[in-house]
Amino acid sequence: MRPIITRRRLKLAVTTTVFLSCAAGAHALPQTATAPASKTAAPQEATPLPSAKELVAKMIEFQGGEKALATPEPVHAVGTFSVPMMNLTGSLQTWSAPPNLMLVEMNIPAMGGKSIQGFNGTVGWSIDPINGAQLLDGEMLKMIGRDANLRGDLDLFKMFKSVKVTGRETFNGVDCVVLELNDGTNTSTRFIEPETGRMVGSRSIMPTPQGDLSVETVIAEWKTADGRRSEEHTSELQSRQY
Repeated sequence: MRPIITRRRLKLAVTTTVFLSCAAGAHALPQTATAPASKTAAPQEATPLPSAKELVAKMIEFQGGEKALATPEPVHAVGTFSVPMMNLTGSLQTWSAPPNLMLVEMNIPAMGGKSIQGFNGTVGWSIDPINGAQLLDGEMLKMIGRDANLRGDLDLFKMFKSVKVTGRETFNGVDCVVLELNDGTNTSTRFIEPETGRMVGSRSIMPTPQGDLSVETVIAEWKTADGRRSEEHTSELQSRQY
């Protein structure tokens, strides 16, 4: 069965790629971007909004259920990623083990080769050709800690200070319920198909050493492995600075 690269691993890949690029000064980020069509508000419906607990329960069910998420297995995944806004591509490998151990290895030829990020349950670190070795702290440490949690959405209410449904929006052509997550500093938004619990995409703020970056992610497809359904991305990741 082919391993799956998830949205969380791609977030780390994009974060690393962006701050490597900014540090090198090789690729300029656009100062403005046209708002994507996916931001069009969905028509108001008479159906009441679900509560955050109801929506998260549907999300967990869609991903395979509580049992599948509560008993994660060690995973070695191999894939590729691209950042079209910067004309960059690369290969990606991740090693994950419960409860929250993770190693992410990226090879970005245009940025000098191999970069590594890791988390041992407490300490986060990175090594790259431009910045060398460094310990992660602040928002970057919090982000990698959440991404390393293999229980995922089972711990959503533990990982964020605020989890709430804020309305409806059409995202990537799908009428969705908007789930807002706040960790006390940054707010991220998920777009969920209310009938199924399927996440269609997300918008989030990713901290980098050069400042925060706004990123929009579109989920291309969901795959099932060992009873657990995960989202898959290749070139479908869309990154924009707002």
